[in-house]
Amino acid sequence: MIDLLVVLSNKKSGPVAEQLVNACARMEKRSALFITGDAAELAGDKRYDAMFQSTGTAIVCAESWDGSASEQKCLVQLGSQTDHSRLAGEADKIMSL
Repeated sequence: MIDLLVVLSNKKSGPVAEQLVNACARMEKRSALFITGDAAELAGDKRYDAMFQSTGTAIVCAESWDGSASEQKCLVQLGSQTDHSRLAGEADKIMSL
């Protein structure tokens, strides 16, 4: 079970998502991230590596990642919208940023 699924679709949402994931960790709640759209470039940003590590699951849409033009190494699992659907089905709450 996932207490909070955070869906990132805007690259400006990284700092907010980081605070949400940190809050979940402090409250001993399980969080997960699904990253898509232009937020996919965050999946290669080392500033967010601690966030990716502290969440139970972090997946970026492979199609979005391929289109992000990021030259960085992807720091999270590559997945698909099918993974998004699976995570949404497991989540108690979903927040889209």
